[in-house]
Amino acid sequence: MTKEEAIAKVRSVKRRCRGQLSKEGAAQIQALVARAPAVPAKADAAAVATHATAAADLAKKQEELVASLIKANPKLKIDGDARLSLASFIDGTSRVRCGADFNDIVAAGPYDGKTHAYKCPKCGVAGEYRAPKFTIEPTTKP
Repeated sequence: MTKEEAIAKVRSVKRRCRGQLSKEGAAQIQALVARAPAVPAKADAAAVATHATAAADLAKKQEELVASLIKANPKLKIDGDARLSLASFIDGTSRVRCGADFNDIVAAGPYDGKTHAYKCPKCGVAGEYRAPKFTIEPTTKP
């Protein structure tokens, strides 16, 4: 594959920067994570029972919140750990959209299939992405 073909393949999928998480969204996610009961360092029977009760209470509250979110938005999908799904939902809906073309970062390479750090040149949001894995043909000069 030529580098031009690799770039065309990358750009065949629309990717836009998600932007910075709003202050409200960050606070909601932090509060959600903070409500999770801590696992006792040295677990005796009483500590395990207390932890299990707190975890069950939290799970029930999360299920109620998730149910109300699904009722309000039937397209919302909740998979696995409700707390993580809820945090993901909040993250996805609480961002100040930047809209920069993320393909500029991906198309610049490398094409090694590995995880790379990035920083959006427009809004400064940072994160990681997995690069596509392409074997690029060496360029030959006539």
